[in-house]
Amino acid sequence: VMWFVALLAACSGSEPLGPLPPLAPGTTWFDDWYAVTRIDDHTFAIAEPRYDQHNLNYLIVGDTRALLFDTGPGVRDIRPVVASLTDRPVTAAFSHLHFDHIGGQSEFASVASLEHPSIRSRVASDDRFTPTLLQHGATGRPSFRITEWWKTDADVDLGGRVLRVLSVPGHTPESVALYDAERGQLFSGDYLYPGDLFAFGPGSDLAAYRDTAQRLLALTAQRPDLAIYGDHFIDDGVAFGLHAFGGLRVYLNRDFAIVGEARYMW
Repeated sequence: VMWFVALLAACSGSEPLGPLPPLAPGTTWFDDWYAVTRIDDHTFAIAEPRYDQHNLNYLIVGDTRALLFDTGPGVRDIRPVVASLTDRPVTAAFSHLHFDHIGGQSEFASVASLEHPSIRSRVASDDRFTPTLLQHGATGRPSFRITEWWKTDADVDLGGRVLRVLSVPGHTPESVALYDAERGQLFSGDYLYPGDLFAFGPGSDLAAYRDTAQRLLALTAQRPDLAIYGDHFIDDGVAFGLHAFGGLRVYLNRDFAIVGEARYMW
């Protein structure tokens, strides 16, 4: 119910947006909806500060192509802001299938997805994918063609920049994170971000949340300077550090001693 109400409120468009709210240092407005944080010369966070869930989408640029990790709720067309930041061909990927992350997917000719049974099984005879209501969480479910399938732990080469595809179930079964080992950057989707984490919706699994935290800690053990970029933000910036995984693991082990039985698989 909360998802439906939030979506209707954000998309109604009946009220003027009003003055631009203040932004965190290093973030600038692109227009009256999108704001951009330059993480480095080839990595950008595209924020939606006016949206009630404060979404972040990430443009990750290589020498030959760019990847847009999530496209937000689709309240506004994200392509103009992307075009202002890169002239490389862009592939749109999604961290998971909730409505606030795939709203603009259908605007892109090139779309990438994790190879996952819950996604493959929904591809129709015309090659279009449509999420289920429980996967998406709202009305007006989009349909789009998936042109690139990623295996778990595959490397995606953007030209001079390689991203490792990580399966990170917990928030949803098909959740994905992207790891740039050279830059020490992890794009964690909704699996981990500052603030309250939601692990009680359709497809959520607390045991998987814990196991994913353990795997990511092992993977990133040699990167104490790891910067984690989640898909929702707080006012003082977009990145946080490796300690977050340790805290998450301790919390799950302590407060869910029977976490193996604490599953919410709707």
